[in-house]
Amino acid sequence: MALPVESVFSNLESADGGADPLDRPVAVREEVRGQRVLVSVSDEARRRGIRPGMKESEGKTRDLDLWVESRDIALEQARLDHAAQVLFTFGPEVEIAPPDLLFVEIGRSRRALAKRLKKKPEELTEQVVAETIEKLMAKAGHRVSVAIADDPDTARTFAEHLSQRRYAVPAVRGRLRRRGGRRPPEKKTKAIVEGPRIEIVADATASLSRLPLHAITWTDRRVDPDGVLQQQMRAAVSSLRLLGVEDVGRFLALPPSQVSSRFGEAGATMSRRARAEGRRPLRGYHPPERTIETFELDAITEDLEPILFVMKRLFDRLEDRLSARARAVRSLLVHFVVEPTMTARVEHDAHRRRSSKRTETIELRFARSTRRSSTMLALARERLGASLPGAVLAVTVEAASAETDHGAQLDLFRNHQQRLEEVSELVGRLQAALGEGAIFSPSIADTHRPEAAWKTLPFDIEAALEEAPEERPPDRSGPQLVAPLAEQGGSKTSLPSVDAQLSVTSIPDAIDERETTLDTKPAWPKPIHRKPEDEPLPPLPPRPLELLSTPERIKLSSKRSATEDGVITWRGRRYPVVHLGATERLEAEWWTQQPIARDYWVAEIADGRRLWLYAEPTGDVFVHGIFD
Repeated sequence: MALPVESVFSNLESADGGADPLDRPVAVREEVRGQRVLVSVSDEARRRGIRPGMKESEGKTRDLDLWVESRDIALEQARLDHAAQVLFTFGPEVEIAPPDLLFVEIGRSRRALAKRLKKKPEELTEQVVAETIEKLMAKAGHRVSVAIADDPDTARTFAEHLSQRRYAVPAVRGRLRRRGGRRPPEKKTKAIVEGPRIEIVADATASLSRLPLHAITWTDRRVDPDGVLQQQMRAAVSSLRLLGVEDVGRFLALPPSQVSSRFGEAGATMSRRARAEGRRPLRGYHPPERTIETFELDAITEDLEPILFVMKRLFDRLEDRLSARARAVRSLLVHFVVEPTMTARVEHDAHRRRSSKRTETIELRFARSTRRSSTMLALARERLGASLPGAVLAVTVEAASAETDHGAQLDLFRNHQQRLEEVSELVGRLQAALGEGAIFSPSIADTHRPEAAWKTLPFDIEAALEEAPEERPPDRSGPQLVAPLAEQGGSKTSLPSVDAQLSVTSIPDAIDERETTLDTKPAWPKPIHRKPEDEPLPPLPPRPLELLSTPERIKLSSKRSATEDGVITWRGRRYPVVHLGATERLEAEWWTQQPIARDYWVAEIADGRRLWLYAEPTGDVFVHGIFD
């Protein structure tokens, strides 16, 4: 059982990719009746002769390099919760069985699982599922053993028996219902897949027969919290050994009724497990809405790069948990437990004496809901910049408002989903650097007031990436004018020669110049008579590109010389007016509480800038915009 060791020593892996702490002689202790007892040891400690159940003093006597820490029950539960959320990748039903077991039902989600793993249904064998579970859990930082069987009790029996070094993940095939009863489980060509951490149970009775009898004496803490039933089963095993019954196969030869009458509830429980008759539904696990990942540093640091490395690990774990539940987040809270920087000067002794630890929180807002760790890391790097809020002791990432991830529309020729993530990351970084209000989409407003002619809307990434519909080419299937023969292509020699028989017209020797009455036809194409309202509108007066959000009051003096049209006093300085354009009157919104009646004109000042000025009926003059 490695869960206590993994929980305590999981944060000891070095940032430069050093050795795994579980490959060292480490152990976790617990107070049992006033004595320090080792409850979990690493692989290297086992190779050196240290076993769970030893006293701490005996373990250190066997190896002086043994590193022992106290057990952390809360941290173990947190790691179990994390592993359970990752297992939602493989099935809709997950169960946590303390202290170190997880169950997942894989029978009803084979097709969806094959689609998620990008495999054909016939390629998704139970061996592939077991290997995928092991790899995914290893990526999330968990060492597991996997057992697949038809019912939870059989799967747990083999998971308990596989290894005492790692905590296990039993998987239940599940049985599909159909009319008339249940479908029998599939038969496997190979009964047992040999391996140190994987067990595929095809024929439960045959597979259980080869196990030692003590393999079926486990109990669930939720059913047997005091361990009374387990002690009774162990006593029954000791009695049966005196009769030569040491494995499950020999135990199955005994009459179940006599075993139950002789050993009571313990004997009945062992008989059900030996015959794989322990059918029960899984106790569903409901993950919390808040998803939290925490990392405590072994040493305080002020450098940004080690903190970014830690945050990448946290974001990777968060991505696994969100992906398993098909969830995404729009924002994240990153909590830093910090102290003042080591170079900061503490002026007062009172501040120096009291604890200076505090929690600094930053919020990472994404332009679009995401669960990609790379997007989270890029935004965190942009937000933190080149400095930290202090000397960091611990980092916590919290996703408090996860929502359903509907993904992106796929297409045949372009990787639309990847483009969507890239643009989302870019917009998020720009918002982190410039502010959330700096990225927006402008929209025209239905008003005559210039300063309110447009408004800002949130930038819609999906709408921005939608391609405009292609215009169809003009329809040329209608009647076409035929060009004269002389203008048509082709060889002229291919045309028939024009003789007297083929001549259509003949040229007379003399032309009669008398007036002749001809049928006059209107010119073609027929001219269109335009009405005054059909004429194009005259161009609008000039408008500046830079419009001041709040018009600024100025003072405009009258004309003083032939080269000046007046003087503007604006922002504490005087500017001679070189040219003053024609007046444009704007009167609108008389039906509102604040109607406008303004006279606008364009003024060019001596430094070359052109200003958009207006005067109100009160005589006040304002600068409203600046031309580019």
